[in-house]
Amino acid sequence: AMGFLGDVLGYAVASGAEPQAIAQALPAEGTSRSLPQLDGPGVSSVNAVVCGIAVSTCLAGVDVGLRRLRGGGQQSQRGDHSHRSRQRSPGERPRLSVVGLARLPRQSGGESYAASGSCGSSQGTSLWHDVELHQKDWVDESTGHFHLVCEMPLGSLEKLEVMTDVPGNGIREDLGASAKLKAFGRPLPFNYGCFPQTWRDPEEIDELHGCGGDDDPLDVIDLGSQQLAVGAVVPCRPLGAVCLIDEAKADWKILAVSVQEEGPLAEARSIADVECLAPGRLAEVLEWLDDFKQSSVGSGEEVKLHAEVHSFDKALALIEQDHAAWRRLVAQAGPNGTS
Repeated sequence: AMGFLGDVLGYAVASGAEPQAIAQALPAEGTSRSLPQLDGPGVSSVNAVVCGIAVSTCLAGVDVGLRRLRGGGQQSQRGDHSHRSRQRSPGERPRLSVVGLARLPRQSGGESYAASGSCGSSQGTSLWHDVELHQKDWVDESTGHFHLVCEMPLGSLEKLEVMTDVPGNGIREDLGASAKLKAFGRPLPFNYGCFPQTWRDPEEIDELHGCGGDDDPLDVIDLGSQQLAVGAVVPCRPLGAVCLIDEAKADWKILAVSVQEEGPLAEARSIADVECLAPGRLAEVLEWLDDFKQSSVGSGEEVKLHAEVHSFDKALALIEQDHAAWRRLVAQAGPNGTS
């Protein structure tokens, strides 16, 4: 507090405040450190400076929040990490900058990952790597919410997804999958997307279903009633999870609600709440998902949606597990950005 008052004193002197007014602004020893209201001649300069510092501090907090949501943006490109108030612990990896890691197309001899100098969004941010998974507050503490990247809005008949195999990881249309969706003819009854900074590791065997991940970011279904925009980054509240076995891969879907939801599910904190607040909503979502998958399955392929809906604890465990897998993936990149 006294350091702050020292700053006020310095600014007040520089602005030409009278000495008596400056003295009135300083609390007596042993009294509250809060600043009193000042009146009388010569004190307007002090009050203006205090207000100006407060407003600047608030705006700086907002700016930090926006830059964090954008994954650092141009600040990372300039190497300016001044918005990080805490020191990194030993061994902690710095956050990725604008240059995102892009998975290259499959080739003989395995897959490779390469750094990309171009980016897939108008903000110059990789939606897979540069947007943070965990939502943070203005003091850099977790809020308990997670960012989702919306790929397909409620009502969509186009298959859009974050492209892990192109530079910048922008959202593009999968024309073949879109054709299947349009042939199915029933618009998407939910917002669909993925969690940034997650990866379903094909070599990590699922303990419940005995198969590996699907080699993509972790999927998320927003159960809310409000349509999100393509590419929107929105904080959400995980409620549960359901598993789709697709081509012998564990394709988990996290069931969540956007924190911006204004409908009945705004109050949902669990799967049980969904049933109470919006009866039939969960059945509607799962029925659409199963019907679409069964209608689009190819010859010789096997798709099975497991009916069990898992709780928040399972959803949270999956999110953190796939976040750890993403960190391993990033750690494999060599100095030239490939692994």
